[in-house]
Amino acid sequence: MPGLAVPSKISFNPYKRSKILPSGTITELLFQSPDHSLLDYTAQEEKDGSSESQLQDYIGVYDPTSNKLQIVPVKRVVVRSTLRSEAAEIREEQAKLDAQANTITEKRAALAAEFGSKKSRKAIEDRTLNAIKSGAGGDAVAENVLNQMASATEVMPTRDELAAAVDSSKPRPTANLAAEYPGDVYPIDTVVGSELMTMLEVKDWVEASAAGQGINVTSKYVAKRIVKLAKNKQIQKLKVLRFILLCINFNAALIGGGGPRPKKIPIKGKLETAMGEDTPAGCVMAIRRKFAAEG
Repeated sequence: MPGLAVPSKISFNPYKRSKILPSGTITELLFQSPDHSLLDYTAQEEKDGSSESQLQDYIGVYDPTSNKLQIVPVKRVVVRSTLRSEAAEIREEQAKLDAQANTITEKRAALAAEFGSKKSRKAIEDRTLNAIKSGAGGDAVAENVLNQMASATEVMPTRDELAAAVDSSKPRPTANLAAEYPGDVYPIDTVVGSELMTMLEVKDWVEASAAGQGINVTSKYVAKRIVKLAKNKQIQKLKVLRFILLCINFNAALIGGGGPRPKKIPIKGKLETAMGEDTPAGCVMAIRRKFAAEG
């Protein structure tokens, strides 16, 4: 990239991924270097449609033994750098959210209570509370109990079925696994949605940035990126940033929780107050519909 100077002592680790398409096999290369103390360097092909991205590079390989020079085509890659502090900020905020989540044991209990049948729950309780001691007739008793458990657990969902049910219940966007570029895996219309993108307003951020005024938000991650995007008038990215802030405030507004009990959304009126007076009511209802069932 223009303006980027890669240290000469930096070494890259190569990774390759092949995709079989009707037109043939496509091989994608990725080079990554963690050698720098503050920066992560990555290099990969970028087909952005420009004339430069369509060029083909070649190198000459000279064999001193045979005294021959062979011309070999090579991949054209673009090197970019990422500041590690940005990734650390994301991990820090995710850690705060994870600290509020239920423990793995509590989640398993919630799964059993949610998806298990009466027979399967009874069988699990009997197996936990009634340990069979070895002794006279112990094998016969154990065999009888195991047979009863086998018949009772036939209707229990498998681990894969439970995992699929949990994943489907979470408000996660569907990934485009056929995408050729990282930005196409989770497009904005899938993550945010056209309804919210239309409703989100960032005019106040742009005007405050142009006037040199401070912008106060509840997220450090969002605050550090507003000025740069507003200065360059990247409206679409600003709207995505506002969506992130909306999600953070919505999660902070939830009440209750603890143990297997899920968190609850405050009643109408209190939810708007908890998310801030400057949040439009339409955006509050839209984010509620996106992450919670109607009821």
